Amino acid sequence: MKKNRFILITFLLITLAIIYSLFCPFIIVKPDEKIPFMNKELNVGDTISPLKNIKINSVYLVFSRNDIKELPIGISKNKVLMTNEKEILEELSKIFVFKYTGKDLATCESYICIYNSNELIFKSTLSIKDTLWGLQNRSYGWSEAVHNIRLIEILKKFKPCYYPILFL
Repeated sequence: MKKNRFILITFLLITLAIIYSLFCPFIIVKPDEKIPFMNKELNVGDTISPLKNIKINSVYLVFSRNDIKELPIGISKNKVLMTNEKEILEELSKIFVFKYTGKDLATCESYICIYNSNELIFKSTLSIKDTLWGLQNRSYGWSEAVHNIRLIEILKKFKPCYYPILFL
């Protein structure tokens, strides 16, 4: 009797852990990324186009719990969103332009990972609110999106990612 109870409780705990990890996956991120555009000094007001002339295969957005609550209407309220659809990636590459502010924003907890052939080519923390999208990166600090509304419209096309363990 005790053996059956132990097996049942173990099974239930494992099932609950699997269900929990589908909605809050364990995420392991590669530490190195290539930022091919950061070989010059930036002045306030300069534009940064990290994806210009770069082929990308997939984009992952990982949101903190606080940021999920503040996402604009229409963007899926999941911890991880991703896309590997060619049309979306091409459109994103064209309008992924940011204006250098010379400032830093210390409260960014969410981040974006961009890949080409399973190689991390760009990683940055980000903040997305109703009409504001910005990146915080160790190379250039806080930069605000030039095409906020269009970028948010593209994010609405990203799909939730339901993997219990995600290697980015």
